[in-house]
Amino acid sequence: MFLEVDQLGDRLTSALHEAQAATELSTTALLARTAVRKMEVAQDQLASALTAIASAERRHEAPPEKAVRSLESVLHRLSTISREFGSVPDQGLTLAGDTPRQDNKPSVLAVP
Repeated sequence: MFLEVDQLGDRLTSALHEAQAATELSTTALLARTAVRKMEVAQDQLASALTAIASAERRHEAPPEKAVRSLESVLHRLSTISREFGSVPDQGLTLAGDTPRQDNKPSVLAVP
């Protein structure tokens, strides 16, 4: 009976580790999707600003103030993405099979 309780404890610990790893992976995926959306907006802003600046150059005019503000906005947006990812601690997640579980069964994720 003690062996069964011990095995149950090992399985529970393993399940908790997998749940924690899945939660961390889900959080990272959410941050990545948010970062991609922000980068897509920044890319659109850059394209518009460059088009406006090129048009002004062809007319031998100064760059439009709106284009300059847009470039400043892009710079700010990109710096916030960097800060957001910099605040996510590296949890050291590994792919399945890299770290065997105690019961030697493969898991989806393993936390070393």
